[in-house]
Amino acid sequence: MPIGPTLETERLILRPPTAEDIPGFCEMMADEEAARYVGGVQVPHMVWRGLAALIGGWTLNGFSMWSAIEKSSGEWVGR
Repeated sequence: MPIGPTLETERLILRPPTAEDIPGFCEMMADEEAARYVGGVQVPHMVWRGLAALIGGWTLNGFSMWSAIEKSSGEWVGR
């Protein structure tokens, strides 16, 4: 059951994060340039904790950050 709304644009699906997003989040947060302005490089267990906080934000408050999914590939491309 979704914990929040899903929005769609021509290229993207924006939805609340799920556990399936962990590999994409880990890849982003392991890249020094990509992680530079969002807290710096993080090891996987810290990424999991951050993802859990985002999911908790949706659950507790009804809003938080989105996961961005590329429609053409179905791949997670950001937050």
